[in-house]
Amino acid sequence: MLAKNIATGAAWLLTLKFIMRGIGVVSTFLLVRLLSPEDFGLNAIAMSIFGFVELLSRFGFDTVLIQKQDADHNHYDTAWSLNVCFGLLACLLILLFSSFVTNFYGDPRLRSILYCVSVLFLINGFLNIGIVDFRKNLTFDKEFKLQIFPKVISFVVTIAIAYIYRNYWALVVGTLVWKGLILLMSYIMSSYRPKLRFTAWRDLFDFSKWIFIGNFFNFLNVKTPELLIARIISPAATGYMAVSREISDFATSELVSNVNRAAYPGYSKISHDLKQLRELYSGVMSNILFWAFPAGIGLSSVASLLVPVVLGDQWTDTIPLIQCLAIASMIFSLNSNTSYIFLAVGKPRTNVIMSLIRVSLFIPLLLYLLSTQGILGGAYAILIASFITMLLYNYVVMTELKIKLKAVVSIYFRPLLSSWLMALGIYLFKENILIDYQINNIYALLTCVFLGVMLYSVTTLSLWCLGGRKQGPEKSILVLLKNRFSS
Repeated sequence: MLAKNIATGAAWLLTLKFIMRGIGVVSTFLLVRLLSPEDFGLNAIAMSIFGFVELLSRFGFDTVLIQKQDADHNHYDTAWSLNVCFGLLACLLILLFSSFVTNFYGDPRLRSILYCVSVLFLINGFLNIGIVDFRKNLTFDKEFKLQIFPKVISFVVTIAIAYIYRNYWALVVGTLVWKGLILLMSYIMSSYRPKLRFTAWRDLFDFSKWIFIGNFFNFLNVKTPELLIARIISPAATGYMAVSREISDFATSELVSNVNRAAYPGYSKISHDLKQLRELYSGVMSNILFWAFPAGIGLSSVASLLVPVVLGDQWTDTIPLIQCLAIASMIFSLNSNTSYIFLAVGKPRTNVIMSLIRVSLFIPLLLYLLSTQGILGGAYAILIASFITMLLYNYVVMTELKIKLKAVVSIYFRPLLSSWLMALGIYLFKENILIDYQINNIYALLTCVFLGVMLYSVTTLSLWCLGGRKQGPEKSILVLLKNRFSS
C-alpha cells in the first residue's frame, strides 16, 4: 500500500513537474529570443546571491516535520515562527550588502535587482507551514494545485514584460509574481493558521542543524560555477551556463526531484524496518534509472540539433555545455535520491560529510579548469565531481542498507547499457545519414528523438526478457498497457 501511495504521489508530482517544466521550457525558448545572454547572466548572479543569503533560513524545518511522525502544533508553529525571523533577517542582509555586490561585479543594475529579490525572503518566511502536510500525508494532488496556478500566471506576466521591455526585469518580476501567488494560495488551501511561538525549537534544531550545514555545502556545489564565471569571465558567460544548466536539469534532475519528494515520506514511515526500506529504495531507484539514463544521455546526444532549433544561433556556444551538463545532471539526480535515505533514517550528518567531500574536490577543480579550459572547464568540473560523489554515495548506502554489489549492478545494468546503445545509434545516424542528406534541423531533431525512443525501448525490453522478466519498471509498464488496452 505504501509503495502504491508513493507511486500515486510521484505520478501527481511528475505530472506537475512536466507541466511546470514544460511551461518553463516554453518560457525559456521564448525569452532567449527576446532577451540577451547578459540579461540571463544578471538574473543568475542575483539569484545566486539570493541563494547564498537564503542559507540563513534553510534549516529544512519542513523536512524535519515530515521525518518526525509525532510532530504537533508546537512544532509547526515554531517552524513557521523561525522561518519568519530568518526571512526578515535575510531580507535585511541583502539590502545592506547590495552595494558591495554591485561594486564587486561592477554592474550598477544589480542593486535594483537585489532590492526586488529581497522581497522573496519575506514571501518564503511567511509561507503557511500547514502545506507541509500535503507531502507528509501523501496528498500530492493538493501540492499540484498549489504550484500549477501561480506558475501559469507568472509565465504570462514574464513573457508580456519581456515582449514589451526586452530586458532582465521580465525575469525578476515573473519570479516575484510566482512566489507571491504561492504565498497567497498557501493560506487559501490550508486551514492551518500558525501562531508565533518558539516552544519546540530544541527538537527542530537537533535535526535541522545538519540540514543547514548540508544546504550550505549544496549551495557551494550548485551556485559556485555561476558566481565564479561571472567574476572570472563575464555575465554573458554566466548566462550561457545558466541556460545550459536549466535545459540539462529539465531532462533528469527536475524529473527525479519529484520522485524524491514523493519517496521521502515513504522512506520515513518505514525507516525502522531495514528490509522494507531496502526493498522500497531498490524499487524507487529502478524506476529512476529507467527514465533518468535515457533522458540524460539522450539529451546529450541530440544537443547539437536541439540548440539551433529551440534556442537560436546566438546560443550555439551552449551545445558543448549541454552535452556535458546533461550527463552531470543525470548523475546528480541519482545522488539526490540516495541522500533522502539518510534523512529518513535520522542520519543527516552523512549527507553533510558527502557534500563536504564534493566541495573539497569540486571548487579547486573548478578554478583550475575555468582557468585552463574556459567556461567548458566549468562543465567538466561539475561532471567529474558528480561522478566521484555518485561512487561514494553508492558505497555508503550499500553499507547502510546492507545491499550487495550484485543487486546494485543489476539495477544499473539494463538502463545504462540500453542508453549507451541508444546514444551509439543516434551518433551513427547523425554521422552517416544526416550529413549526407542534409536534412532540415527540425526534422533531423524529431527523427533522432524518435529513433532514440525506439532503440531504448527495444533494447531494454530485450534485456529484460533475457534476464528472466523480473519485477521492475518494464513489467509495470507492460501491465499498465495491457490493462489500458483490455479496458
